[in-house]
Amino acid sequence: MKVFDQNSTELIAELRKQKRDEILSHNQPENSSHTATYRHTTNYLINLVEKEYLINDKEINDLIYSINKRLNQCNPSIKPIKKILIKKDGFLNAASYGEGTMTLNIGLLASLEYEEELAFIMAHEIAHYHLNHLRTRIDKHTRKESSSPVMKRINKIPEGKMTLEDLQYVQSWFKSLFKNSIQHELEADSLAMIMIKNCGLNSNSGLKTLNYLRSVYYPSNPLERKLFDEFIFDELPFKRRWLDTKRVQQNNNLLTHLLNVDSISTHPDIR
Repeated sequence: MKVFDQNSTELIAELRKQKRDEILSHNQPENSSHTATYRHTTNYLINLVEKEYLINDKEINDLIYSINKRLNQCNPSIKPIKKILIKKDGFLNAASYGEGTMTLNIGLLASLEYEEELAFIMAHEIAHYHLNHLRTRIDKHTRKESSSPVMKRINKIPEGKMTLEDLQYVQSWFKSLFKNSIQHELEADSLAMIMIKNCGLNSNSGLKTLNYLRSVYYPSNPLERKLFDEFIFDELPFKRRWLDTKRVQQNNNLLTHLLNVDSISTHPDIR
């Protein structure tokens, strides 16, 4: 399987240009927290390139970009995604990074049955970008207190040292930061439905895809569910997988990653 690597200078240059163009469109100071967040996003994507986490397969890319072209042609008033990348990751996820890049995990592509299902997911991520959801969240975050105290508390999870006070602090922070998350997801789902309908695709494919993702993320009989009831609140239902020790340890900047990405994995309860 071919992958991009540190010699993929053209792709890296394109990602850096997207970042510069996005920052310029926001009229934000070069030294602002807002600008720093977009730098973090681009650095993360470039790291994926250099560490060979992105698949460079002509057949897959041709399929993805043909669907993207159709979505663009059928929805000329929608701001188009500039770059679509395939992650070498079995986790069922897709993400929009707010500066014009979308990633699709190979595990997601392998799990979908029809192109219409993929079209809906891509339209959903395009909708996030068009509606400036990430920019809105970043603007809100930069007006909030530093996330450092929250990160310190979350890092206690794999150590088994999280206290009730820590939990309440994290809950409060997440409620404040993500209280519009559900509304954003409903907007992205709704616009995605309109986009695929404009392309003459069956809108039922969108509902089917959401139901399929629900079956993956919300099994009928989740084990030990009551153990995590205290983490659940209306504004942003807490996801049990966020407590996975391996994932927490691998991502030293978990909150920054959550802040910088609109993805299926952070979609509120699909029901």
